[in-house]
Amino acid sequence: MINLVAAFIHEARPLIEHHRLFPLKGKHPYPLYENDQFMLVLSGMGKLASAAATAYLQGLTLNRGAVAWLNFGLAGHQSFEVGQGFIAHRILDQGSEQCYYPPRIFPFPCPTSDLITVEKPERRYEMPSGYDMEASGFFKTALRTSTLELIHSYKVVSDNPQHPIEVDTKASVIRLMSSRIEEMNAVLSILLKAVSDYRKTYASSDNLDRILEKWHFTATQQAQLTALLKRWQALHRKGPLSSLHLEDYSQARAFLADLLRRLDAHQLVIETSSD
Repeated sequence: MINLVAAFIHEARPLIEHHRLFPLKGKHPYPLYENDQFMLVLSGMGKLASAAATAYLQGLTLNRGAVAWLNFGLAGHQSFEVGQGFIAHRILDQGSEQCYYPPRIFPFPCPTSDLITVEKPERRYEMPSGYDMEASGFFKTALRTSTLELIHSYKVVSDNPQHPIEVDTKASVIRLMSSRIEEMNAVLSILLKAVSDYRKTYASSDNLDRILEKWHFTATQQAQLTALLKRWQALHRKGPLSSLHLEDYSQARAFLADLLRRLDAHQLVIETSSD
């Protein structure tokens, strides 16, 4: 599964229509859309808004196991042509000067670039970078519950020094994003495979999902669970999980404590089915 974060509906409209995402039922503080592969939140403008919407989406999907994250939308750029898509390989928060480094380990079908998150629309393009207003808030928040390699930002260039006029019509925004829908689909396909591989490698996904469904885990507890299952994977690379019965535990805290004890004693064999 991939959690998607965009600022505005017109940036997301081509993806929503292409993948047939439907509005999430119920009352929510943000517009939300989903299908069986994606959940999308529209944050509004700015890094603080993006951070808050990302945190809300984390809460909604916390018990679904490992997910990938993608922030997408329009950005200015000093040198890329209008309409070019790119993946951020470094995200700099201009206000705090914090930097984030999404690893370049996947064969994304587009160039990569620095991306600077600014407080207001960029007009000077001083650095050889992209410029947006949301990515750093998104990235900092997504890191709380996901691994670094599964968090990325994909942008389509809307303006540059030769064409500094800001995209200001709904039709223009939709046209730019639609022009890159196939490239974005390729990015999404790569991330879907990556999160699937991650679950198989580190968390024995069937068992992780069953455990997460059994009790409510806080963000800290889910991170601890993932780390403990990684240790199990390192110690027991083959064979099914067996012998630790979930029905013997009344809450997540007790289960995690016993899991840690057994790992420390090098005696871990887990049973996740009561059948």
